[in-house]
Amino acid sequence: MPILCVVRMCAILLCSPPACSAYQVIFERALVGSYLGPHADYAEMLEMARDHGVRPQVELAPVSQINAMLERVRAGKARYRVVLQMP
Repeated sequence: MPILCVVRMCAILLCSPPACSAYQVIFERALVGSYLGPHADYAEMLEMARDHGVRPQVELAPVSQINAMLERVRAGKARYRVVLQMP
């Protein structure tokens, strides 16, 4: 088990400086995204959605219900995306 921890710690420490922070090293957390294609593809997709009335399916909830919404997500009961509304 200690070897796994060292390997995980090294993997975090080996990332490029802008992507690393003390928070990531200590708590082993990171915000990660994916490259899904060039900007032109996104523009074309958004134009198509606008032209054909495509809308996202979301569940809206006030931020005061964050714990209940997290439970819905963890239980697999949330439909597509949960959006918390700030007052």
